[in-house]
Amino acid sequence: MKKVLLIHNDFNRETKDTLNKVSEILVDALKLAGIQDSLQVDTCKMTSCKEKSEDYDFVAGYHIDTDLSLYLSSHFPGKYAHFFDSHCMFALANVTKCDEICGCRTYKISPITV
Repeated sequence: MKKVLLIHNDFNRETKDTLNKVSEILVDALKLAGIQDSLQVDTCKMTSCKEKSEDYDFVAGYHIDTDLSLYLSSHFPGKYAHFFDSHCMFALANVTKCDEICGCRTYKISPITV
């Protein structure tokens, strides 16, 4: 069994029902990516995830800030699933910092295959 940590934003106050639906979307995405093991999905808030995330096979971010996405992508290469709002889907992804333009940091979020 693979353990997955679904990290969500503290400020959105996601309901249990919403997190259950998002967990189902995440499991479906990991199955499509070729992860055929049974999956256990746990959830935690964004502010408490760094100390919890080390015990998991995969981590996923749902409406989290980009700096945390960058951190998770670098600490879990090939095992970070990003939520793409425009498609309402998760995909394994790499997050890289690009440039700083006029004081704003830019990032590149690229889906990857397993």
